[in-house]
Amino acid sequence: MKARAARLLVLCCITALTAATAASAGRPPFNPVCNGTKIEPVASGTYALPLGAVTITVRETPAGQVFDFQTDGFAVTSIVAKGGTAYATWDVNASAGTDLHATLNPHSGYWYDLSYLCFTTGGGEA
Repeated sequence: MKARAARLLVLCCITALTAATAASAGRPPFNPVCNGTKIEPVASGTYALPLGAVTITVRETPAGQVFDFQTDGFAVTSIVAKGGTAYATWDVNASAGTDLHATLNPHSGYWYDLSYLCFTTGGGEA
């Protein structure tokens, strides 16, 4: 009887470990720390950044949601575009950019809709 109980305990532990491993494999990666200005929710408009303003235009395309940005003359160093279960980092070093997006949704084949953006500025003129 003890051997049967021990086998049952081992089977339960293996089942629990397998379920935990499967669940963690589907977990989204961590959200990056925003060391700049976080824009959430993402919508077309003009937003204040430490060096001035940035205008964001969100568009729907055949490939999914994208955004364009234009500052009033200063350079944006990088942008994090969070969407779905992951994020894309764009090292732009420019005052404008077009067709930026979050990562690709592997289930649909389209870019994920934007959850938030994080703009980092370097302090230089573009």
